[in-house]
Parts: sequence; structure tokens; C-alpha cells
Amino acid sequence: MYYSSVMTNRHEYEQKLIKAGLDSGDCCWPILYAPDTIIKDFHSAIADLRNSTTDRSNANCSGAGHFIEQHLKDGLDFDGVWIHCDMVYPWRAHPCVPAGHASGYGVNLVTGLFKEYLDGDCLY
Repeated sequence: MYYSSVMTNRHEYEQKLIKAGLDSGDCCWPILYAPDTIIKDFHSAIADLRNSTTDRSNANCSGAGHFIEQHLKDGLDFDGVWIHCDMVYPWRAHPCVPAGHASGYGVNLVTGLFKEYLDGDCLY
């Protein structure tokens, strides 16, 4: 079984993601949500933010999520729900998927997450 990492600004969606992953087989696990700590690594003297962290060992998946979060309207003051699902690991690591090809991971996760808003049955 392979997992992706997920981050969201709402605890209830973190729980929904985990459940949708377990139900669909596209499992995921929450990662560190610490914007005040991690976003400092994206500081730039020229731009609003660097597009990569200065400390590559400091929670890269979480950093990617916080980088995306900063580009939402008003950054940390965004009052909507956002989700970052870091899916690079499952397709890269799965032994049955040739290098450079997609595994299909994530389709069932997203469908399961939003199935309450869909008409008809989910296909997983």
C-alpha cells in the first residue's frame, strides 16, 4: 500500500481525506502544518517568495503546501478550504509503474473526498 501526504487548513477535511483514502485504497497521511515556521525558508530579498526552500531538509512536502497557501487570496487569512495532496511519492515508488508514467493514484481519493457532492455512485 502506498500513501501520499496531505495538508489542509481545516481539521475536518484532514479527517475526510484520511477516510476517503482508506475507503478508496488511495491512502494518505497528514503532514506538518506549521506555516509560521516553514514559510521563513522561502524568504527572498528580491521576490515575495522563493519558489524553493533554503533548507531542503525542512519538511519539503509541508513547504510545498505552505508555498501554495501563500498564493491564495490573503495568504494565511484565507477563509476558504484548501487542500494540498503531495502525490509525487506513490507514482514514483510503485514498482508496477514504469518511470515517467502515471499510476492513476489520486483519482479515487478525490472522488471519495467529494462523493457527497456527486450525483450517482462513486466508481471505486
